[in-house]
Amino acid sequence: MLNLDLSSNEYLKKQTGLTVFQSKELINRSYEKKGKIYHIKSQKNHNKLEKIINSILSLINFTASINNKDIIDQFHSALEETINILNINFNTDEIIKKNKNKILICLMCLLHSHNFILFDNNKGNCRLEINTNKDNKWTLYLYANVLNISWPLMEIDEELESHIENLPEVNIFGERFKLNGFNAIRNSQGQLVITNKNDQILTKYGRI
Repeated sequence: MLNLDLSSNEYLKKQTGLTVFQSKELINRSYEKKGKIYHIKSQKNHNKLEKIINSILSLINFTASINNKDIIDQFHSALEETINILNINFNTDEIIKKNKNKILICLMCLLHSHNFILFDNNKGNCRLEINTNKDNKWTLYLYANVLNISWPLMEIDEELESHIENLPEVNIFGERFKLNGFNAIRNSQGQLVITNKNDQILTKYGRI
């Protein structure tokens, strides 16, 4: 369960209209424990509960669940094995070094809008967003979202200006930038960009 002691009465009151004590009472009334799992009770209005949860989560510095290095290491092993089986002359290290960010971006785009079911049968989905990180740098995030509560699965902040068109300079912490689409597609110059598939098709045939 959430640790409401991370927050103060003033902060919670401003965000939710409730004190820490009132928030704890609402959360205790909203969940029931069955075995080792907390289940949310059926409610007419989840707005207050969601505000409390999101207010507390906003105070926590999340680390992405999926480690980029682990993913690249797996790609490296798979590619090296494939090259050996086919007996072809490719430098695995050079290929991975040159394309590691493209691999991560393609994987994030593939997982975008993917639906999943948690062990408590709650349904969730993944979504792509670009925000500024704590260093005021544009970062592409792949979020998992369940019951309007989100946490980062993957993140990447390297070479984004090469893959996201019209990315402005970052000036304000927490500033957001709307992506043009969620597909990793080669543009007319052969660059891998995140865009809308339909827009890319129209551009190819010169109708926009």
